[in-house]
Amino acid sequence: MRSVKVAISPHNTDMEWGKVQHYHIALDSGTLGVDKCVDIIAGLY
Repeated sequence: MRSVKVAISPHNTDMEWGKVQHYHIALDSGTLGVDKCVDIIAGLY
């Protein structure tokens, strides 16, 4: 299983987190699994 860590915090941006307008895509890796999320994102590019 892959481990994904995010080093971004709301303190490093000027955006309010949680607003849907600030996201292009949202994936639930807990439901889809990390590998499926990777496949979906890779398929976008």
